[in-house]
Amino acid sequence: MISYRLVCAKENRELLEAVCRTHTIILDDTAACVLCEEGAAFDGGYDILISFKKEKIDTLMECLRGGSRQENAILMGDAGGHFAPLEIPRIAYIRACGNDTYAHTADGDTYRIKHKLYELEDGILPRSFVRINKSEIVNIKHIQKIIPMFKGKLVLTLQGCPQGVDISRNYVKSFKERIGM
Repeated sequence: MISYRLVCAKENRELLEAVCRTHTIILDDTAACVLCEEGAAFDGGYDILISFKKEKIDTLMECLRGGSRQENAILMGDAGGHFAPLEIPRIAYIRACGNDTYAHTADGDTYRIKHKLYELEDGILPRSFVRINKSEIVNIKHIQKIIPMFKGKLVLTLQGCPQGVDISRNYVKSFKERIGM
């Protein structure tokens, strides 16, 4: 397995090392492959140099792991002024609101994430996540109830979500197929 030397800002090191550990990326200060945070000073020798932005670390991890959509992957979330690793299985649903995207956990926490819904659907989220309307994706592992409504609409009760989330009529058929209903 390939090991990487991590070069980053001192204040980001602990967080970035934790992200690498979560993704089983092996770090070694003598490795010839270097992961260099944008803006970090580095003038050492290397065979391969990969430059990245801190807020795109989750995308980098997916690339290094071969683009696999793993349940144990993480996203970087803005938790009120600081970034924190967010484990994908903790996410109950993801909502787009204007130009921002928010991940809501089963614990009731909310994180702003950098990805658009289509990016999450197309390459990051595992199959347990299903689009339910134009602005929301849910993790079927966190569904507590499915309530049928009038005109074919469904409402979901999710862990960590005090209000129900609506499945629009356009998404009901694909949702039912995905969960075997």
